[in-house]
Amino acid sequence: MAITVHRAGKTLVKIDVSAALDTWQDLGYTRDGVDISEQPFYLDVHGDENGGDAGPPIDTQHLGEIHTVTCMLTKWDKTVENAIRNALRESSTPGTLPTPGQFMIQDSEYFKVGLAAADPMTETQDRTYQYCIVRQPKTLNKGTKHEVLLFVFEAWMPAGGGVIYSRANL
Repeated sequence: MAITVHRAGKTLVKIDVSAALDTWQDLGYTRDGVDISEQPFYLDVHGDENGGDAGPPIDTQHLGEIHTVTCMLTKWDKTVENAIRNALRESSTPGTLPTPGQFMIQDSEYFKVGLAAADPMTETQDRTYQYCIVRQPKTLNKGTKHEVLLFVFEAWMPAGGGVIYSRANL
């Protein structure tokens, strides 16, 4: 295969915050693409062959991943933005927060994030993340210049392992 320049194409960020997780809504488009960081987790295994706990590991175990999806939007649907904000709290009243101690995955307080990006010259670049939460601050500037909305979603794998995202067309 030849070494070439790659692109995903224009990416539409889609959100599903419905109770049944079966209704996609178009959030919008980003300023300069979507950034995805894939963080693996490992547990080192120490053994006498390399000096025990004081030495380097003899192996390591992969324990899963979390993906961080950063979307700096310059064109978006305010209704969908508000739907995300409302999904993160127990009421639709601005400033009302969820009950402290709430489990986000176990109590089904997560939502789906879809990245619809297909380069017509290559394969689909779409990603659908099933278990997402907003773990970083939501940022929105106010002033005379155009607004920029920053959402950072954290995508989790299901408990016990499995698929963290799928490549189905959105």
